Amino acid sequence: MIERILNQMNSNRLSTSKVPTIDRTLLHTEIVELLSEPSNYDIRNGKKYIKSLGRHVRHEILNKALAVQLIDLESGNIIETFNSFNDCSKFLDISRPTVSNRSLKGICFLYKGKSVYLKRVVKD
Repeated sequence: MIERILNQMNSNRLSTSKVPTIDRTLLHTEIVELLSEPSNYDIRNGKKYIKSLGRHVRHEILNKALAVQLIDLESGNIIETFNSFNDCSKFLDISRPTVSNRSLKGICFLYKGKSVYLKRVVKD
């Protein structure tokens, strides 16, 4: 549908354009019908839920800066705090997506012989 809408933009003269014309009233009707359907999002337990995917939205704090803490699993003490995922990835010598994945899923790993995990925290 987006392609059909884009094809209606007048970047060329309509009389000489090679793009086939689309019935605009039919297109408008389809757009109105699409917009009148119920939302794909729902609020469950105070969180956004994506109906089509069957899961909650992972990033409820999209517009906030995140820091990462390296935490000792046994004692719960914070070993190090990083201002960004990139700083953490450089410190641990792992890729940035690995930092994101481990912090999102709470995956434990060894660091200097200790079991540790990464925790996302919102910066003030």
